[in-house]
Amino acid sequence: MSLLAPLLVINFINYIPWTFIFLITQIFGIRLYYIKKTEECNRIQNRIKYSSHTTDGGKSYGYSIGYWYILNICGERDDDISIFIIATEESYKALTEEVKDEMSLFEQGWKPPQHSEETKITVFERTGQFGTVWFKERTRDAKDIPMGQQKSVIDAIIADYMKRRHTVAFIHGKPGTGKSMIGVLIANRFSSSFCNTIKPWQPGDTLGCIVSQVEPTAQKPLIIVFDEIDLVIMKIHEGIDQHKNMPTIVSDKSGWNHMLDSIQRGMYSNVILIMTSNRGPEFINSLDTSYIRKGRVDIIEEMTESLID
Repeated sequence: MSLLAPLLVINFINYIPWTFIFLITQIFGIRLYYIKKTEECNRIQNRIKYSSHTTDGGKSYGYSIGYWYILNICGERDDDISIFIIATEESYKALTEEVKDEMSLFEQGWKPPQHSEETKITVFERTGQFGTVWFKERTRDAKDIPMGQQKSVIDAIIADYMKRRHTVAFIHGKPGTGKSMIGVLIANRFSSSFCNTIKPWQPGDTLGCIVSQVEPTAQKPLIIVFDEIDLVIMKIHEGIDQHKNMPTIVSDKSGWNHMLDSIQRGMYSNVILIMTSNRGPEFINSLDTSYIRKGRVDIIEEMTESLID
């Protein structure tokens, strides 16, 4: 009997999950967090200073120790990512919460810096597979300067952005008028981030994914470009078939309108979305007037001057 009691105790302890201890540590303000949401995982990977290993593109993986937290980032870029964090509530919020700043740039008295030869931008290029989309980053010299009508279009977009820190613009015109360069030129002005490979009408791709990875600020907004959006809207209008495993956020008119409404409601601050089209707004409106109506699209500009000699 004397040996049976210890064996029973040991056997009982073996059945207690290791996470049980965190019922007790909560008394001291220490909790165990399990994160699966892509946006929060991206923020954590961006904000930790040290990790046991990194992948190409500088993304952190493995173990990390910081101010009142220990965490483990499980999985690689081709797998589902999850993160275990042992931390105080304050440290957890510092790693995961979105930074909010309600002051407009006009109220701050700030203006975009003048262009210089040393200016660089960060280009984010979509990579990965459905369900594990991420964006590889590289730097690019900002040597391009506006030509012809590009300057007035850029000034109009920047002026609108500085009023509320988010802008949606529809730029149309014939090929060769410099529409596709508008996004790059605006990124040059802010010395900020640029992406023209995100496609929310494809499975697993969302605005939240790129925004959480870039973490744009008011002074360094994220410039997103949807090229040839007239062709995209035609597909959306017809209805895009859902993938059997991964959701497609923008597969129909409702999804498209919800995406633009989310930007206008401030859910994606510090973002400038530029849509280019060879066809004018009349064509888009002939499909449905809700796609680019006022309140969803802030600026509509036509570019008529050819930049091709």
